Amino acid sequence: MAGKTKEELLEHYLNTDDAEFIGLLVHDVRGPLSDIISATKLINSSLDDGDIVKVDDVHTLVKIILASSDKMRMILDTAIEYDRLKRGQKTDTE
Repeated sequence: MAGKTKEELLEHYLNTDDAEFIGLLVHDVRGPLSDIISATKLINSSLDDGDIVKVDDVHTLVKIILASSDKMRMILDTAIEYDRLKRGQKTDTE
């Protein structure tokens, strides 16, 4: 999944056996979700411990959360488009 465009990801999904699609989708979502959870835990841990948190560190972690959220949304949007194509429905790009 890393670095794939929505079009590349859709092509990959369409070339995947239907029985394996859910497993592939879950695998693709887990990466960005893990990044979001890890970054959030680091911020939360620092705040719970009363550590002085550097703005640059928080900014870096927030950028990770935002980028990972965008990746996850793209994966899920692509999965919806995949489903529409498989069902023969018109997609947003048509």
